[in-house]
Amino acid sequence: MGSSSSYSPLTSGYFRRRHCCHCSKRCRSTCGVIAFLSAVAISLTFAIVFIYIFMTYPSHASCAIEWTFKSNCTSIGNKIEHQFEKWSTNVCKEGKMKCMYKLTYFNESLIEGTHTTPKMHFVDSLNFHLNKINDTCYVKGFSSSDLWFALLDFGTNYCNLHNLITGSGLDKMAGYSESTANAVCTLYTSSNCDVY
Repeated sequence: MGSSSSYSPLTSGYFRRRHCCHCSKRCRSTCGVIAFLSAVAISLTFAIVFIYIFMTYPSHASCAIEWTFKSNCTSIGNKIEHQFEKWSTNVCKEGKMKCMYKLTYFNESLIEGTHTTPKMHFVDSLNFHLNKINDTCYVKGFSSSDLWFALLDFGTNYCNLHNLITGSGLDKMAGYSESTANAVCTLYTSSNCDVY
């Protein structure tokens, strides 16, 4: 009697089709769960990062600084105005940021201008308010990114202001002091004004 091939439900086409079908459903279900959990994890990570940013820095990339000088405000204002003009050139040495400043308004109590970053051409708006009390000139500076969605700035807004003060030599004057903090100045403690 001739031998006939043995039949096994494990090797039958019907079983394989049903087995693969069930496997595929399980795989899709597992992949769906993994994708969902991954999305939740990513969302939580972004949420934590944004909460940290908003709790540590201003809600928009910007910087507020206060200075004091034992001097009349006229000479302080003139030095800041001259530094704007000196750095108005579009020629930026060694890839640094001490260039592309633009003075837009100047009087004895208010100075306004902009700074454009050399590589990306982002524009930041700057202002200085000067107020003389007795023999001291109090100056409040503010720099803010013109990009509405800007959150972090690598300390650029701090350096926009700080560089003008140090570039004009005002940090060497008697009674000089500078006051700011991360809460009012984005990435102040991480800033590197030799670069920015």
